[in-house]
Amino acid sequence: MNDQICWVTGASAGIGRASVERFAQAGARVLAMARRQDRLQELVALFPHQVRALAVDVTDTEAL
Repeated sequence: MNDQICWVTGASAGIGRASVERFAQAGARVLAMARRQDRLQELVALFPHQVRALAVDVTDTEAL
């Protein structure tokens, strides 16, 4: 997945977090979105060159 870009919502836990980890391990660049900034920063720390985090509630259309 080198040079691919993935956008994952719900990235702070569960399937979303697992998806971010798998995509990053496979070489993709990942935009990880979730409400919990602290959990997103854990992913950035694990994969600093692949993961960028955006703390936002995707149900809040004004925030998007």
